[in-house]
Amino acid sequence: MKEKQKVIIIDDDDNLRRTLGEILDLNGFEAIGFAKGKRAISWCKKEIPVVALIDLKLSDISGIDVLREIKKI
Repeated sequence: MKEKQKVIIIDDDDNLRRTLGEILDLNGFEAIGFAKGKRAISWCKKEIPVVALIDLKLSDISGIDVLREIKKI
């Protein structure tokens, strides 16, 4: 069976992460959720998502800084 493409959802809103994850799952993607940007960056050092959905106002780091860090990987 073909491995599902991974999409990361980085948002501190649990309900939003869960809802987006369910929608992505129904459409054949594997959703991986993170409440903290720094954790998502660490994960991206091991895995490469096809898409990253990122809240710009995270509690630990700005969404723009998350994008910058992921781009460096």
